[in-house]
Amino acid sequence: MSRGELVRRLEAEGYVLDGRDKAKVLGTNIWRSEQFMHVEGQGYWPGDIPLPRNG
Repeated sequence: MSRGELVRRLEAEGYVLDGRDKAKVLGTNIWRSEQFMHVEGQGYWPGDIPLPRNG
């Protein structure tokens, strides 16, 4: 899921995200939390769940 998708879903659930560039702020906070990993070209994945294998 991309940062933009995450922002839309969180706001749809009633969460309030601060900042002029909400996707960037959210991405920075996710990266700093160390609870998620960034998957190049794909978005973020929970750090405690193994990535599914392709194929």
